[in-house]
Amino acid sequence: MEKSLLIQLDATYVLNFMIYLQNLYLNEKLDDDNLKYPFMQSGSPFIETFEEKFQDLWNELLVRLCEKESNDVEIFYNEKRLFYETLFERDTSKHFNEIYKAFSVWWRSLAGQFSVERSVGDKAQNLYNDLSNGLKQSGRKPQKYLHITLIFDEYVIGKSVSIPYFLTVSIQDFWINYKSLVPKLQESIK
Repeated sequence: MEKSLLIQLDATYVLNFMIYLQNLYLNEKLDDDNLKYPFMQSGSPFIETFEEKFQDLWNELLVRLCEKESNDVEIFYNEKRLFYETLFERDTSKHFNEIYKAFSVWWRSLAGQFSVERSVGDKAQNLYNDLSNGLKQSGRKPQKYLHITLIFDEYVIGKSVSIPYFLTVSIQDFWINYKSLVPKLQESIK
């Protein structure tokens, strides 16, 4: 059986850092039974227009990652101020630096990026088979590889821009929303 579908699956620094920030922000509004990881007990360092600015930055990052994969690490390390200047109140740089460092330590550990990528191990093979079979049945052939970037939690603040062959997928999508994931990915393959 000829397989023309190629999938690149990774977990990026910048989008997972954005989810980390999103969850910190959301925890300020959630009751104790619905808190998300990470939880920090401190005052809000975020700007008043956080949700709007967050969505704009999220979509900008998606486009930049789609254009050039190496942008991920470059943005995270070399454009650290982008997150601070876009999403945080002025004079909260100390708080921002603590958040940035906490994420960085977690993400580089076995509990971070490695675990996020490994969490979908067997499911990724099932996804490949289901996608490949669905495309074959519909007579469609991908024009390039499908890039799936994993995030550790759902993006709930806004709506991502639609970019063909590039999709952000949460671990929850793989394990709980799998039935709707395959059609969603097929839709992104134009």
